[in-house]
Amino acid sequence: MTRQQSFLKARAIGREQRPDDLVGTAVYMLSDLSGFVSGQTLVVDGGHIMY
Repeated sequence: MTRQQSFLKARAIGREQRPDDLVGTAVYMLSDLSGFVSGQTLVVDGGHIMY
């Protein structure tokens, strides 16, 4: 198994990230829906880092 395959297997969503995966987060942060959000970290990584 290559390092890349191992990295993808560790994700909840086991595929490469695509630019489109960030669009929803960007639209949300630019919209009025996020108007009361402060001090948060939004992790868009396909579930690689799970707390």
